[in-house]
Amino acid sequence: MNAHISPAELETAIRNEQSLPLWPHTGQALRISRNSTYAAAKKGDIPTIKVGGSIRVPATALRKMLGIEPKEAA
Repeated sequence: MNAHISPAELETAIRNEQSLPLWPHTGQALRISRNSTYAAAKKGDIPTIKVGGSIRVPATALRKMLGIEPKEAA
């Protein structure tokens, strides 16, 4: 299954969501493969949280990894 999302959808999710799915969002943002994404999470290189049955990454942590400034409060 090819679970890629568009760059525009990815950018919007990174800037606006509180957490993102480990795959495909986080892996694609970091430009690493699915297997590398899960291996990095297992190793602790990508911080994760469990929400129900899914593995998610806090958006603040992902933005920090990507060097993206947090959105300003209005």
